[in-house]
Amino acid sequence: MEDPIELRKGFERAGRAAIRVQQEANRATGAPMQDREIEARKWLHELEEADALAAASKRDLREEETLSIARRALANSERANKIAISAIVFAVICAIISAVFT
Repeated sequence: MEDPIELRKGFERAGRAAIRVQQEANRATGAPMQDREIEARKWLHELEEADALAAASKRDLREEETLSIARRALANSERANKIAISAIVFAVICAIISAVFT
């Protein structure tokens, strides 16, 4: 049995794409899996899991940013509503004063 650490070093040197191509070629021949192939599958699976975790983390960060923007927009709209109500109240007071003193 080959040393798994050395195998993984070899996988790293070859790269993910080359190992995938090699895996597909081995599957096509129908030969029983060797230790190297089993270790390659484990290595690829670990890389895919790491990629999935990284993608999930990025997605979570985007969702947090989206929520932050939405909260700011809500706060701004609430302020705008208060300003609009104040303007209406001021306009009504001005209209009353104008009607009384005219």
